[in-house]
Amino acid sequence: MKKTNLLIIEDSRVFAKGLSMLLSPLKAIDSIFIALNYEDAMQCLKSENISIAILDLHFRVATYDGFTIAEKLSVNFPFVKIMILSDYVQTDYYYRLFENTSVKAYIDKQCDESELFEGVRSLMNNEIYLCASIEKLKEIEKWMILTKREKEVVKLLVKGFTQSKISRILFIAEKTVGRHVMNLLRKFEVKNTAELVAKYVAYKNSNDEDVDSCTPPFQQI
Repeated sequence: MKKTNLLIIEDSRVFAKGLSMLLSPLKAIDSIFIALNYEDAMQCLKSENISIAILDLHFRVATYDGFTIAEKLSVNFPFVKIMILSDYVQTDYYYRLFENTSVKAYIDKQCDESELFEGVRSLMNNEIYLCASIEKLKEIEKWMILTKREKEVVKLLVKGFTQSKISRILFIAEKTVGRHVMNLLRKFEVKNTAELVAKYVAYKNSNDEDVDSCTPPFQQI
């Protein structure tokens, strides 16, 4: 059986070591390396024969993030298959990564270890792998393509505001608010605002849409 060398790029030393211990029993893996920052990752990739890189998206620095590292790997080490293992699960991140980098797997850190193992096996077989959380988001994204104004309206509906109050808050006519609400009902495939609010909240709970409001924004080198 052909074995592979794996690199974990993660700035949490405890998490990286735990992940290494979790993956080490897999017979298909030869050696596991850990890089706690961008510089160490680049050095390891230059000196070791790495086949798979497991990469987080958020790093506690202002100079780079997981997107930056994925882009650098794709240019400088195109034969390395990248797995994203992150708490930040969003469909726009999925498209950004899969369309612009060598990322071939995207897994939620909250997933079961069986999905992690399956992701590694898929990459070794040159297959793409998405965990159940990502698959779920892809299924519901078709009705989450909202305009800026629609997002404003639905967020105010979630807060319990009436259409009349929303019109005053947004400085638009109440009829305009009603039109946005009708469009939202159609996109969310629901019959009334109560169902709309419930479905939107369910989406928000499964998608880290507001990640930049609670963590340092992802930046480019």
